[in-house]
Amino acid sequence: MKSLIIARPAALNLGQLWKIVKEIEDNKLKIIGLKEALLDIHFLAKRAKNEKDTEKIEKINEGEKVPCILIAVEGDKTEIVSKEIMEKYGGLVHISQNAEIAKYEISRFFGQDELFSYNSVENEVFFGKENGRWKKIVNLSVEEVENERKKELLKKC
Repeated sequence: MKSLIIARPAALNLGQLWKIVKEIEDNKLKIIGLKEALLDIHFLAKRAKNEKDTEKIEKINEGEKVPCILIAVEGDKTEIVSKEIMEKYGGLVHISQNAEIAKYEISRFFGQDELFSYNSVENEVFFGKENGRWKKIVNLSVEEVENERKKELLKKC
């Protein structure tokens, strides 16, 4: 299941962005897309229709574009975690309401070349290919990994 989380400018200004990302990671959701975007007046106009405070409506309509961070996530608990993030961060984020809306919103803001699919692996590094399978090198230093790579290259010569 996928969801789109939009961190609004207030989240950036209040230093909450990385707390939101930490919530995502702590709950084992995968970030499959992440980028900054300027949302235009079209989106603001839709928001203004739902606003009741006329002063806020004027401020919304005066704005042209606002910087936001778009985060596409995927995982088994996406819906539950998204709701928890919404409850915790409220007006600092927008979160897709359901899977159908998430699919639409993600396709609207992300091109296929901006979304990534990968297997989650904790405390492991994958390096090189061997007969079409990834060779697993766990808990090695960068120097040890480089030495392994050199050995592999020498074997091929």
